[in-house]
Amino acid sequence: MLHCRNVLMKLSEKTAFQINKIPALLAVGSRALITVHRDPDMDAIGSALAWAIFLEQRGLIVDVWAADRLDHYLTWLPGVDRVTQTIPSVDYRTVWVLDSASFERVRESGAIQGVAANATVVNIDHHADNTLFGDLVIVQNISSVGEFLVNIIRLLGGQITRDMAV
Repeated sequence: MLHCRNVLMKLSEKTAFQINKIPALLAVGSRALITVHRDPDMDAIGSALAWAIFLEQRGLIVDVWAADRLDHYLTWLPGVDRVTQTIPSVDYRTVWVLDSASFERVRESGAIQGVAANATVVNIDHHADNTLFGDLVIVQNISSVGEFLVNIIRLLGGQITRDMAV
């Protein structure tokens, strides 16, 4: 059982239970794809980049994909150059869908479903109207997925780095 350290928000028992399943998905050297909703905003892209850092700290090989070109106001984010608009054709162990209330809200969701066919799809979101898609659903009604991820990372014993905090 994981211990909460410096967790800023109160998690439901169900949410905490689901978060405790994440470590089993973090096999060193495994491939992970992170994606977000169409027309991504600061919360979506900032969260995807922070989650990528967290997964890489755990030894995963991570790609970050967003179908839409990023708006100019996002270009200053550390690591934003790693966000691709082309879905890499590799076998992923996990596909992490962040900040999306439904799988259909991800542009080109059909293409992602193809990539995710043999992967574990993890849905991490903060929207109350989330359709609860995916193999592992971690949803908490909160202000932003970024705030939610800070708590998840801390719960899992991770450290928030400067690039993650930006």
